[in-house]
Amino acid sequence: MECSNVLKAALNQGDLPGQLYRGSPKKDLVTDLQRVLVELGFKQELKFDNYEADGDTGRLPLPR
Repeated sequence: MECSNVLKAALNQGDLPGQLYRGSPKKDLVTDLQRVLVELGFKQELKFDNYEADGDTGRLPLPR
């Protein structure tokens, strides 16, 4: 699936932040978004070589 299609489908589901919380059962959505982020150039930040697109949100940084 193309990046734009994944993002469009996720946004059409509504309340995206409400679906992407730590421990969310939406692992398929998290996996798709991880793949999109890699395609957009965030491979190093995601430590993709270690974890790949695993559907795990991991530890989210605290807002500054």
